[in-house]
Amino acid sequence: MREYTYIANDADCKITARTLAKQELCSQLLSEIGMLIQSESLLETTVEGCEQILPKKIEAITAGITEMDILEKSWNGVQ
Repeated sequence: MREYTYIANDADCKITARTLAKQELCSQLLSEIGMLIQSESLLETTVEGCEQILPKKIEAITAGITEMDILEKSWNGVQ
């Protein structure tokens, strides 16, 4: 669980402050726990009757995805 407080500026209303707070929190979470896993494999095969080896590169990429649930929110006009 993570707590985050957004300090509104003069141009923010309740709706824009909430949107910007969610964007900032998502950005912080992804930079903290986001991940990328990449692996490569090389497959070599030979064709019968041929001396040539045929290489084939296989690449797999997996990305981490986060989900955020708002447990509590409040607004006092500033934060």
